Amino acid sequence: MTERSRDEDAIAGLFERAGATVPDPPVALIEASIGQGVVRARRRGARQIVAVAASAALVGSVITLSTVGLRALGEGGPAPAAPAATGQVAAGFGVPADQMGATLGDVLARSPGVGDRELVAAGNGSPSWSGGVRAQAGFPVPTIAPLVEGAQAGWVRYGRGAEAVDVEVLVQRLRGRAGAAAAADPALWSEAGAGLLETEAGRVYLQGGTYGRAAVPGGVATLVTDDGWLVSVAASDASAIPVDALALAALDSVWLR
Repeated sequence: MTERSRDEDAIAGLFERAGATVPDPPVALIEASIGQGVVRARRRGARQIVAVAASAALVGSVITLSTVGLRALGEGGPAPAAPAATGQVAAGFGVPADQMGATLGDVLARSPGVGDRELVAAGNGSPSWSGGVRAQAGFPVPTIAPLVEGAQAGWVRYGRGAEAVDVEVLVQRLRGRAGAAAAADPALWSEAGAGLLETEAGRVYLQGGTYGRAAVPGGVATLVTDDGWLVSVAASDASAIPVDALALAALDSVWLR
């Protein structure tokens, strides 16, 4: 295998850390999946590495996603539908507004971190809890809000016994490259102690869990692309779904065209 770039190593690291939360993951298979994904995605750009690495085990082999601790393909239980080909998609957004929640469930099913939790509900728009999680984590709403020209959001809820955890995705179109530069400025995020992952697609800021404010129960991962988009994924409980898994979801190529 050819040597990976720093960008690819950083994203592969997200897979490894998120996968570490899955009980007894087969490490060799996780590494093989990451390696195949990096090779296949080398010329595709940083965001697509995530989607390809997650599905690499299905390409040319008998390995399925279940080998890295995720639900086996074809098993029972609720599964989100893929976006309908006839859905109306606004310019630049990769997913129709009325399918954001279902698509989020599909994206999370492709990455480590959810484990054996069952998807019990999905919806569109921003749920009431997400604003509080973002505020506690230090998400810079006052600065970013004036830079936004359009937005779409969706949410999912997972259950395991009596435990429930909610996840939201927020996709915002910013005011071009100038808006992206302002939203991606590390100084905006420094007060909250956000972690920073530099990728070819843009900067990813990590908040909650092992990043930033230790007292924050939730977690947020936010990608700001160089060409004026913000993709942010928040979870109500970062101990249930780690921030690294949220970053993988934010980096997935499905959200933007």
